[in-house]
Amino acid sequence: MLDYSYKEDSKELHIMMPIILNSQNRDEIDESISDTLKEATDDWNTLIVDFSNTTLVDSVGLNLIVSLYKKSKYQNYTIKALIKNRAILSALKVTNLDKY
Repeated sequence: MLDYSYKEDSKELHIMMPIILNSQNRDEIDESISDTLKEATDDWNTLIVDFSNTTLVDSVGLNLIVSLYKKSKYQNYTIKALIKNRAILSALKVTNLDKY
């Protein structure tokens, strides 16, 4: 299970992503995110996906990010990403995922 927190005043659900997001842990992370979204109160409207500690995201990890974005549109919430690693930010820019 991923660490998460809820900020009632801003209605934000904050999920901490793992250090590595790749093909070896994608299914586990996807399931953990789904479980977290189910567990969380229905009172939030913004999902903060925190990649602050993440050092590696491969193409499968990028696919997970796309999946999260699609879920956010379907379930009507805003998704924001916190990224400190320039390599991850560059990967998002090269694939145009930073536009979402």
